[in-house]
Amino acid sequence: MAQRTTVIPPFSPTTSAIRTGNPAHSTLPAVYHGDQDNLVRLGNNHTDFVRLDLDVSRLNKIHKYLWLAGRPTCARALHRQKMIERQIIIVEQADLHLVWHESRVFLKPLPDYLLNHQFWVDTICSDANLHASACGFLLSYVWLVRHPSDLKIASELGLLSPQTQWEDWVIFVDTLLVNIDHEALDTVNKRYQYGELRLSRLDLICRLSHFYRTGTFIRGYMYNYNRYTVFFNRNFGWILLDSG
Repeated sequence: MAQRTTVIPPFSPTTSAIRTGNPAHSTLPAVYHGDQDNLVRLGNNHTDFVRLDLDVSRLNKIHKYLWLAGRPTCARALHRQKMIERQIIIVEQADLHLVWHESRVFLKPLPDYLLNHQFWVDTICSDANLHASACGFLLSYVWLVRHPSDLKIASELGLLSPQTQWEDWVIFVDTLLVNIDHEALDTVNKRYQYGELRLSRLDLICRLSHFYRTGTFIRGYMYNYNRYTVFFNRNFGWILLDSG
């Protein structure tokens, strides 16, 4: 349930990281994928979209086990991700953001609306829980983009608006860290107490903590048809060999 407490944006109107005269809602989609696997028309209901867009409730539900999947520290910067030869995969689910599997890391692009002060006032600040999720997601990009080389990578991959200039980003981050304590992390969603999370460990956590649900046991945290084969080969291959 949304916590209705008015809070303020974590940056001032003059420190936006992108220079544009366009309203934030001009970057929003016309439709989005709903939580019931349905297509939802955005209309004027921006809050419901943003709440779903930044949703990390799956990770919050297993928060007490996240120490098995990652460390309580910031994520590697983008140039470091490249240095260890990780392939960056674009995703739109916030609960897959900063999850890694083998040589891949999943990253959700930073929405332009999170860089717009007025959008925070109109859409985010009336909901304290949504505000915490938005602040946490912004903080994740403070981790990822620390150097000009990181910004270049982010722009090339479409993770950040190409209008973002390094000088503006530095001012934006400096202001952000005045309002978000990146050490105490008391104003961000608790998911962001951890940086990168290992997918195989998240799969294990989901199966062990929800073993009574057959679908979750088989699928784990993230599932698609390609990973079904991997799962059965790793976990049930002995059955096939024995029956053969």
